[in-house]
Amino acid sequence: MCEVPTSAVQLRSDQRADSFHQTDVRAWEPPARLVFPGVSAVLSSLVAVAGTLLGSAATFFFQRASADRTAALGFVEKLRQDRLNAYNAFGDAAIEYRRAENDRWFRLQEGDGEASQAAAKVAHTTRASARSALVRIALLTSDTRMQDLGNEIIQVSRSISQANGADEREKRAARAKLLIDAVIERAAAQVQSPPRQLRPTLGLHERRDRR
Repeated sequence: MCEVPTSAVQLRSDQRADSFHQTDVRAWEPPARLVFPGVSAVLSSLVAVAGTLLGSAATFFFQRASADRTAALGFVEKLRQDRLNAYNAFGDAAIEYRRAENDRWFRLQEGDGEASQAAAKVAHTTRASARSALVRIALLTSDTRMQDLGNEIIQVSRSISQANGADEREKRAARAKLLIDAVIERAAAQVQSPPRQLRPTLGLHERRDRR
């Protein structure tokens, strides 16, 4: 029997091991990735549509907020103008009513019945105008102090023509004037103040001036 050299056996064994190793490595190679050309285009379209929708939504939100702010500022400014007109009307009516009751007192002191009746008619007319202007103020503001001052002006002014003596008439007339001045001062503070939406935009020096 012919013996096979040991070196030849070792060579064959090494060749089998290398062949098995190569086969095993090839068996674990990852499969080729599938490529769908249409999927990439669809994803790109979806991203573009989503971006467009988000942009439109953001634009709508900011436009809506701007429109709401403009409407709110317009309402506040219109209310301020209406209050200004109402305060001005009441101030004029209150001054005229005070003057009418003063004139009525003098006519009564003179004892002229016809002149007294004419003065009383003027006083009644001006008092009605003052009350009407005060009602308008009540519709435009919830400031109860303003209403109290207005009612007190009418009451004190009405008492002027009923005063006993010149000193009492002067005191009541002076009291009515002080009340009218208080209303004018309070009204001025309201109409001169900027709307709340605009206050953050005021400069620091302007805020200090208003204190």
